[in-house]
Amino acid sequence: MKLTIKKITQEQVEINLPAYYKTSVHYFKIYSEEKCICVTNMNDHYEIGLKHVELAFNEYSIVCNKEDFKQAYNEVSLKLKNIYESNN
Repeated sequence: MKLTIKKITQEQVEINLPAYYKTSVHYFKIYSEEKCICVTNMNDHYEIGLKHVELAFNEYSIVCNKEDFKQAYNEVSLKLKNIYESNN
């Protein structure tokens, strides 16, 4: 008999703030123990917002750097600005 068992683990790690993480569509700048800036760049969905820090630590997140975050932030800012301006 074969079973599929889902295991959830927790570990405590120490990071220095600000810290930067990313997934395939999100970039996170963690700036406090509770909050982060999340940049979403996914097909036709763009967003920059403040989120709870737990979102940055999902199983698909990897460490990135300030430059990666800044590039994603600038790209999404420009896309949002262009959408705004084309609809006014």
